[in-house]
Amino acid sequence: MVSTPMAIEFRTEVHGVEADLVSYVRGIYRLEHRDGRDGICDLSTVYERDSLWPAVPGDVIALDRDRLASMPASYRMLAYYFDLRGYDVDMNMPGEDRPESADAVVAEAFDWLNS
Repeated sequence: MVSTPMAIEFRTEVHGVEADLVSYVRGIYRLEHRDGRDGICDLSTVYERDSLWPAVPGDVIALDRDRLASMPASYRMLAYYFDLRGYDVDMNMPGEDRPESADAVVAEAFDWLNS
């Protein structure tokens, strides 16, 4: 098992403004040796925080504050982005804002490792 920091980054458009979105996560990899080769057999993520800002300095992204307030803090901007596009966003993904969910992902990986 390996835990590593990761970032999901992309340039997009939000409310007509070109923007950069970055979501920081902790990747929990499960590795196995099979048929003489090492490989990744599972990857789980724990969301930590994210950011959204205009790609062009001086531009302003007018966010819907009520909609934004309903999103989990650890992946708020990512959830907002997908919600705007009509995706059904899981509001219960493991995140640092919900420590019990983050701890459960790590505990499950350690249980797997020790089995």
